[in-house]
Amino acid sequence: MSKRTPNLGISKPKADPATLRNTLREAAVPATHADAPPAPTADVTPRRKKGTAKTQLIGAHLSPDVGKQLRQIALDEDTDVKALLIEAINLLFKTRGKPQIASDPIER
Repeated sequence: MSKRTPNLGISKPKADPATLRNTLREAAVPATHADAPPAPTADVTPRRKKGTAKTQLIGAHLSPDVGKQLRQIALDEDTDVKALLIEAINLLFKTRGKPQIASDPIER
């Protein structure tokens, strides 16, 4: 339980909005360039704009066992998961009679 102070009929005086505004204007200090955030450095990567990406993420949430098995195959074959996924997608395209167009954009 919290203790409450009894109200003895005394209330706080309400502040006048005009007085508050004037106080804020007097206390306001104009911004300077020194107050501005630092300019981005060359090592900061700018965010990509939507619609300008040359690639698109295609994925699915699968069982952790699927991920483990896929990583094990990649390890056994001295490759990476991305290469295996590209191979699998191209095999799917082939069985459906579509052009095998999946490739790694980095290796182009």
